[in-house]
Amino acid sequence: MPRLLQRFPFPAIMVFMIEYTFTPAADFRTAIDNLYTIVTLLRSKDGCPFDRAQTPKTSLSHSLMKLMSIFRHAMTKILRNAGRKSGMSS
Repeated sequence: MPRLLQRFPFPAIMVFMIEYTFTPAADFRTAIDNLYTIVTLLRSKDGCPFDRAQTPKTSLSHSLMKLMSIFRHAMTKILRNAGRKSGMSS
């Protein structure tokens, strides 16, 4: 169990709210600015303890794991669709 979660009695319901309204970004720069705002809010003193405990190394590690998961899912879907188009069953 992660050290941070050991501090909470289980079963525990952890609810952390930040004041943020999502607006789709019109360009890449605005998307990065929005991401920065969200991370800043989550890591603030009123934000989420889990996010405050993150370091650049753990944040990168978690992000890469999530990206790999998304990539695997996308590739599975692409290969499944390619098999259907070629008449192969999966």
